[in-house]
Amino acid sequence: MLKTVCQVSSGLRKELGEKYYNLENIVYAVEAYSPIDEVYYVGYNVPAKNPIYGQFFKFVQTPNSYASAKTVVEIRYALHLDTQWRRFIVCKEMCHALDADEGTHSATDRSIEAIVSGFSLMSARQEFLDNPLKAMTAEILAEIGAVELLCPLEVRSRIITEANGQYEKYCDEFGIPRQIASLAFNENIIASVRTMIT
Repeated sequence: MLKTVCQVSSGLRKELGEKYYNLENIVYAVEAYSPIDEVYYVGYNVPAKNPIYGQFFKFVQTPNSYASAKTVVEIRYALHLDTQWRRFIVCKEMCHALDADEGTHSATDRSIEAIVSGFSLMSARQEFLDNPLKAMTAEILAEIGAVELLCPLEVRSRIITEANGQYEKYCDEFGIPRQIASLAFNENIIASVRTMIT
């Protein structure tokens, strides 16, 4: 999944430069640079107490007998999310969809908190690469993929050297939720991703 996500983010950088990408641009790049042909994202009304932030449905559709089959992903996100979290959840669900053949997946507030906590505890690359919990690994990879779509690896590497540990400004600039700054701007995670995509 991460290789495909990095192809998408590379396409975004090539076409739009190093800046804030709106969700429409990210979706367009996913459709252009990945096996997913169409992505739709829609909000659904749930109380803020509802633990489900988002989910995706992926299916193959053949409009008629003369048309080629196309892979479609529909992503739902909770309307109570602010703009940064909505973008992050939609990107994370797209990353899950890149990894899944067909089906569904849901993101809950608890799973996101667990992943952010888990990342803050991981300091060595090998710990990340050898994580035995497959479900957790899938979540972690989708989180990393979402960050990559919002702010590419090369940009994050440069920010780490410039920011002096102060990442709030950069989170705001690239539309990344501040709560996941430790995931987005972590040298060990960036090094691990580089290892995984080469």
